[in-house]
Amino acid sequence: MKEIFLAVDIQNDFIEKDGALYVEGAEKLKVTWKAINQYAYENNYQQMYTGDCHTIEDEEISSDPDYKTTFPLHCLIGNKGAEFILEVEPVYPQTYHWISPGIKTPVPSDIRDIVFYKNKFDVFAGNPYIDKVLKVLKPDRFYVYGVATNVCVDFAVRGLIKRGYKVVVIQNGIKELPGADLDKLYQEWRELGATMINFLGGRI
Repeated sequence: MKEIFLAVDIQNDFIEKDGALYVEGAEKLKVTWKAINQYAYENNYQQMYTGDCHTIEDEEISSDPDYKTTFPLHCLIGNKGAEFILEVEPVYPQTYHWISPGIKTPVPSDIRDIVFYKNKFDVFAGNPYIDKVLKVLKPDRFYVYGVATNVCVDFAVRGLIKRGYKVVVIQNGIKELPGADLDKLYQEWRELGATMINFLGGRI
């Protein structure tokens, strides 16, 4: 079985307290994220990353955000806020950027880290290359962690399940925005077929 670890949006603007769209308490997960990332490397798992990467014209960016479908400017292209935190920083990744036209999809089976930059909550809607890459890799199962639980993680979980992949959510490796009904969300994921686990003791 081919298994991939998927780190969702673990970027400075979401994780650091001075970030443009700080997810309260997310910085407390740095130790766990580092351990998960290290586990993936040590056990030769392929690692995928999604990352927000916006222009000021993107539809979710607003000067009067509702914090549901629109948010203040964050993860601006070329800005430090869009960079991944050091604890999970990709190593020599193959990168697919939503704004780059006409990229031919290589066969990245021997590349450890693969990054998909997106300009929407849903990586499958915000990056035109991810489906093409997954068709090449043919994974069976994803281990998902990152932020925010009730926004981009939710879209990633549902998008993967919709495409027929098995999904394991690392529950102690995700963090939500305020106001999330986590019990309801977790139940919906389970009903769709996702499994919930905690990462403990350096093992899955």
